[in-house]
Amino acid sequence: MSQSPISLFHITAIDNLDSIAKVKCLYSKNAMGTTAYNNIANQGIQQRRAIKTVDVSPHGTLYDYVPFYFAPRSPMLHTINQGEEPKIDGYCKYWFSDPNNPKYISRMETRQAEFLVKEQFDLDLIEYIAVINQEKKDIVDAIFERHPIDIEAVVKPSFYF
Repeated sequence: MSQSPISLFHITAIDNLDSIAKVKCLYSKNAMGTTAYNNIANQGIQQRRAIKTVDVSPHGTLYDYVPFYFAPRSPMLHTINQGEEPKIDGYCKYWFSDPNNPKYISRMETRQAEFLVKEQFDLDLIEYIAVINQEKKDIVDAIFERHPIDIEAVVKPSFYF
């Protein structure tokens, strides 16, 4: 039986792309050490993720892993976009704002699930960078020209809220 490829998505602020391009790699928070970056995540949840253990091999905490999502528009990104406080524990099975309406629980589970890669993920494994508009594409193209990286920037407004 042939396996279909699975798309994975990583979310970061465009301000972080230059430093990522310099090292040609995405690093876990713990592997980054003292490297400065623009953190778009909720700090309360990040504090919990820093100590949340991963119970399967190769173990560690969530901060030892580079997180990827299975969909471009995660519930967390929506929450950040709406300026709301997330209602999850930072390592959840699913997320939803109305626990009395289970209609979309399966969809939310898929959107919030994470694919975790231990310590680092090389940029040469990335197919493309999705951006919201041409202005952001021009920024990404300029960064990739400065740090010779052969990854296409693609305008995908449907990936954003």
